[in-house]
Amino acid sequence: MRVTVDDMMDTAGAPLLGLIPEDHAVPRSLQLGLPVTMAFPLSGAARACRNVAARLTGIHAPLSHIPW
Repeated sequence: MRVTVDDMMDTAGAPLLGLIPEDHAVPRSLQLGLPVTMAFPLSGAARACRNVAARLTGIHAPLSHIPW
């Protein structure tokens, strides 16, 4: 059985703030000691993190599309 995003939201009982994709930029930014948003600002993970931060502050931002 495949778990969907809706299944995860139902289990958590919380609204979805965003999906952060697996991205090679994340471990590389950790090696540099920098947040992914600073080390690789154009990466998919950085873009998704900025969108989550925007939604947390009340700004409308799109959910990142992650192909399954």
